[in-house]
Amino acid sequence: MNYSEVKPSRLLLRCAAVAALLLPLASTGYAQATAGTIRGYITDSTGAVIVAAEVRATNLATDHSVSAQTTEAGVYVLGNVPVGDYRLEAESPGFRRFAREPVNVATASTTTVDVQMELGQVTETVTVEAAAAALV
Repeated sequence: MNYSEVKPSRLLLRCAAVAALLLPLASTGYAQATAGTIRGYITDSTGAVIVAAEVRATNLATDHSVSAQTTEAGVYVLGNVPVGDYRLEAESPGFRRFAREPVNVATASTTTVDVQMELGQVTETVTVEAAAAALV
């Protein structure tokens, strides 16, 4: 195609269409470059999964938090979490609240924190102070 034969308005329209298609890719790349994922399973002391447990990660420096619930398989995924150190908390009725810090989130990586909850009141907290392994 000879672009000298294309009217300027059509060329502008084509350029705008290409830009509209590429724009979402640019924002996705930025999010992946400055964020990571925290994921894991939540089970009880017998190994049975805990469904609909509330999971929250709170940034230790900014106090910003992200949250999710576990699935029917006991899985939680906190995606697009900004890089930093977090306090991970999980709670479900009939179980003690679980807390672990620091949980480090690195750029474009997944940090896995599997949680085994203990029977008890939600007002009781089991705190684990150990670093989680980051999977690259």
